[in-house]
Amino acid sequence: MNKKENTIAVALCDAGKILETLQHLNPEALNKKLNPRSNKPKDNQEQRTVRGCLDNIIETLKELLDDEVPEVKKLTCQNYTKINHDSNGNPRYYLPAYLCQEASVRELGGVKYRGKKYGAGWVFQTYNLESTNKILNHLEGNY
Repeated sequence: MNKKENTIAVALCDAGKILETLQHLNPEALNKKLNPRSNKPKDNQEQRTVRGCLDNIIETLKELLDDEVPEVKKLTCQNYTKINHDSNGNPRYYLPAYLCQEASVRELGGVKYRGKKYGAGWVFQTYNLESTNKILNHLEGNY
């Protein structure tokens, strides 16, 4: 996965979180009408709302992500990126966040990746990546 694909995936997650937060904290703000970009309103121009703009952003990001990233049915060892060893010398592997769900990752012992180099993702400490991958596929329902 390249940096562009990762950036699109992170932006999609962020847009969804913004929409959820606004809906929870201030639902009236989502229906607020935005000023048109030009001073002269056109007859066919609809009034834009915050919700409409966020929905358009999310749809655009989904389309970009679908164009950039092929559908991954089953995780393989090629989905992981080897990163620096931990302080005790144990090998660690990075997995992008969009490839798996948080519940199954945490059940397997994965922790959030906190660096900026690869973007949102999970880190596994393992000497046997094939076994970790097989268990994660089983937890995700990808047999």
